[in-house]
Amino acid sequence: MYTLESDIRHKYTFDGVVFSALSLPTIYLTGLFLFGFYVTTHGLVTAHANFNKQTKNSSMVKQTIFDPFTKITPFEKNAISRFLVKNQEVGNLQKTKIAGALEAAVKDIPSFGGFIMTMSDEDELIAVVVVNHTGMERFGPGHIISYFATHKAHRNVGVGRKLLANTISRLKGDVSLHLPLENPDAELFQELGFRAAQVELQLTQRRETNKNNTSKIA
Repeated sequence: MYTLESDIRHKYTFDGVVFSALSLPTIYLTGLFLFGFYVTTHGLVTAHANFNKQTKNSSMVKQTIFDPFTKITPFEKNAISRFLVKNQEVGNLQKTKIAGALEAAVKDIPSFGGFIMTMSDEDELIAVVVVNHTGMERFGPGHIISYFATHKAHRNVGVGRKLLANTISRLKGDVSLHLPLENPDAELFQELGFRAAQVELQLTQRRETNKNNTSKIA
């Protein structure tokens, strides 16, 4: 005879294990709890791993400053020069002019000084800025950003912006910079507060050699 009590007490056998009908909801709820616990724990572990990875990557980026006090080795100078030439988007950079700016920044030649700031990842340069002091504070910008470049593989991730922000924070007074026409970094400089103040025209005087093998300015 079927009764509610007999139905409730009905038992099911699966692979030799007896389950009571009363235990099925408990098993179901337990399964849901364990699944939720797994998802939550897995999410927390993944988030923690990603955070550690980001922290590790951030800690691997090193900032270095070369100035008249710290100086710069010929090897470091050549590496920075090659980096600027290779990663400059537009313009025809001359290594002799870059070398002059680097030497003036650390006062290897008579100058008002300046500094070179680099960012590197595992000893690989990823961004460089060269600042030269002009000595013109009384009638013009006292500093000029002579060169700036970011590694092509590290653009649009904030590396160049961070380097420029750190550079500007070290400078007092007005700062100018020279950018080739149609330079893609112009927008970044404008976002940091730079504005076009005047048009610069340059006169390039060529050296000519006469028959006596002496040079003169044309």
